[in-house]
Amino acid sequence: MISLTIPGAPVGKARARTVRLKTGRVMSFTPGKTASMQNLVRLMFSSEYPGHVPFTGPVDLHVRNYFPIPKSAPKKAPKEGRPHLHAPDWDNLGKLISDALNGLAYVDDRQVCHGDVWKYYSAIPRVEIDIRELNDLTCARVGVGKSRENE
Repeated sequence: MISLTIPGAPVGKARARTVRLKTGRVMSFTPGKTASMQNLVRLMFSSEYPGHVPFTGPVDLHVRNYFPIPKSAPKKAPKEGRPHLHAPDWDNLGKLISDALNGLAYVDDRQVCHGDVWKYYSAIPRVEIDIRELNDLTCARVGVGKSRENE
């Protein structure tokens, strides 16, 4: 299993922006916060696992996002460990991580056949990532790839 911790507040994947230049040409770009976080994830992975050969089989991906506790939070009711119920959406958080690890942890993010994304508050903002390669037997045991119609 590969475990990785990215320091700092989690960032969700933002949509690519498209602008029309004065010359009339159209240009698309990835917003700065998204690009910076993806680069940080890639850099941290590469430095922690320099000789890693990308997984080629099915992958299980778990992402735990720890957001900073707001300064306005009441001191009597601590938020540490409580669910984070605000933006960004969970799917955008997972998408940023899965896209960033393309070609590094696994060949392509379409290999992620099972996973989850959690959002919490914490005094120490960070993103914790666990990745493991599954085999067909493991997938069958945990129910990955089974439809509910067969139950």
